Amino acid sequence: MTAHTPGPWLLVEQGDANEYVIVTPDKKEWVVAFRLNPGYPVYTQEIANARLISVAPELLESLQQCVTAMKVVTSSAIIPFIERAEAVIKKATL
Repeated sequence: MTAHTPGPWLLVEQGDANEYVIVTPDKKEWVVAFRLNPGYPVYTQEIANARLISVAPELLESLQQCVTAMKVVTSSAIIPFIERAEAVIKKATL
């Protein structure tokens, strides 16, 4: 069981064009709020990071489903991938 706010999450502008929040779909709960500086050299990277953060619950759920499906396959070649995925899931759900 995880302690994070259940997804999905949405990335939306809040206030002026440089303020963003990651919210639940009903927009009643903020997950993360931040302000970006368009003059800062990594502005594009910051937006990309925000988009990645906003889909984190979906990525976690997809990875969990992949692990479940891969365990059905008996090939020893995928065992390292399963173990790595399980480690990432554990890290995300501590």
